[in-house]
Amino acid sequence: MQTGKIIGFILGVFLAGAVAGGFVGARWQQSKAKPPAIEGEKPKSREDEIMCWMREFLQLNVEQEENIRPLVRQAIQEYQVLQKEQQKRIYDLIDRSDRRIAAHLSEEQARKLFAFNRDKQEK
Repeated sequence: MQTGKIIGFILGVFLAGAVAGGFVGARWQQSKAKPPAIEGEKPKSREDEIMCWMREFLQLNVEQEENIRPLVRQAIQEYQVLQKEQQKRIYDLIDRSDRRIAAHLSEEQARKLFAFNRDKQEK
């Protein structure tokens, strides 16, 4: 019964992460106001894409754009830190779960499980 609770908890965590990630991804995707690429033009950074969208959607003036750009840059940096922290927490959870699950597997099965998740983390 305990194993069932653990697996249920793990599935719940992954499901919640997938749903939250889907909403965040959809939100970011909607905010992209990517004009068609012009040959030889340097690709825009995420910061430039967001500022372009805000400039057009909110009709920012030059002063507003100058004041907002550092805030957007900071938000992007904080978001990237959160992504890395979250990814590490997820991998730690998977590792802990794998060790508990491995206690109920043969050596070969455990080796396959660890290799599979290690390969996923390296990608």
